Amino acid sequence: MNKNFIKLITVAVLVVIALVVVVASSYAWLSLSAAPSVSGLQINIGGKNTILIAPDVTKTVEGEKVHYPGAFSDTLNFSKAAGYEYLRELVELAPVSTADGVNWYFPNYSESGSANEEDKYLLDNSLLYGNLAQLPDNRVVQGGYAYIDFWVVSPSRCSLRVSAGAGNGGSYLVGLPTPIENKSGGHTLDFSAQGAATYARVGFLANDQKVTDFSMNEYTKSGEYDDKYRYLKGIYSEKGNYPNSYPSNFTIYEPNADRHNENGVYTPSSDGLEYKLCPDGSYIITRPIGNVNGVIGPVDVSSNTTVQRATNWTKTDDQYLLDQMFQAYLKGTHSDDTKEMANEFYRNYLGYQCGTLLEKGAFIKRTNDLIRAADKNGIVDPELFSGISSAGATDDVIIIELEKNVPQRIRMFVWTEGQDVDCSNTKASGGILLNLELAGSNS
Repeated sequence: MNKNFIKLITVAVLVVIALVVVVASSYAWLSLSAAPSVSGLQINIGGKNTILIAPDVTKTVEGEKVHYPGAFSDTLNFSKAAGYEYLRELVELAPVSTADGVNWYFPNYSESGSANEEDKYLLDNSLLYGNLAQLPDNRVVQGGYAYIDFWVVSPSRCSLRVSAGAGNGGSYLVGLPTPIENKSGGHTLDFSAQGAATYARVGFLANDQKVTDFSMNEYTKSGEYDDKYRYLKGIYSEKGNYPNSYPSNFTIYEPNADRHNENGVYTPSSDGLEYKLCPDGSYIITRPIGNVNGVIGPVDVSSNTTVQRATNWTKTDDQYLLDQMFQAYLKGTHSDDTKEMANEFYRNYLGYQCGTLLEKGAFIKRTNDLIRAADKNGIVDPELFSGISSAGATDDVIIIELEKNVPQRIRMFVWTEGQDVDCSNTKASGGILLNLELAGSNS
């Protein structure tokens, strides 16, 4: 691991998120006909050593919605925590695009289903399509994106980053192979359809704005208050409200950056988008949709993106370790329905703990190296990409600076990026599994 992160052991933040997303086939924005869907999020979050994690508690006081931490601990399971029930009830998600975590853009379609060339994008900047339990009757999009708020606190000042981690932990995002019937009448796992893992994103919106007195007053009255925490940080817009004016940092985590759609992708060229096969090992910079001086279009967010090489399922003797585990599961009592079989296997049998069954990709050490290696179209060829230095975390991309003994609220988003070149005619997997580890360094 990079020298800058030697102190991770003593000032580490571990955020483990097991996210299961069931997806369908996805197509590029200009020919969108189907969208990834979420059947519910399985999320766990935990702390390590002296860093603690807390759920976000909300309450309305004198007409104002306040936020403060619940009980700080070294582990938190969102599927069981109060206030996060919505994660199990989300509607289908459609590919969206954002450059800042505030302004979310959807493709605009006519009644016939074709793209509207005059006004290509619909804007959501009030979280209307975030965490939807049902779509509105006059729907204009097929879904949205997911977000959660949580709190972290550190006993010392440190910089928070996405980290590779080790063992069963670490950061990775993989497609969950679906059970299929084999020729002998038994079942095996289908590893061929994992396209959604190539264009899924995680984003962290964070600011250090001191919260209102209402929030702190409610926190001091709660049974979870600790008097060494004198004030709280992190203010974000509420659902249905327009963005607040507080400047926030938005960090994007891009996993499996050098894996591509086997059917081909739309790559940038001097003549516009060109559809072609793109070799694994290359990297194509994603430019999500944003608003720059009133002009809506692709925006360069490279300096705020932490990039990870592809994570692969481990094989031994031409068999995946995951499939070996699946065959062991089949020897016990199990459902004959493949969908329920998948739920039983991943949820009950494995508990979504797949880290030891994976070869996890390393992070690009310095984002600036990646930017310099890209050609004028934002493409880094496989040879150049393989030569860029890797590390356990990206040096020059941080989520936020944590202040000593100050609880910090962070808003995390999960979405499928419509501007990613791989979000095109993709044969997607039955689900994706996200495991996320955040680490703090005071060096």
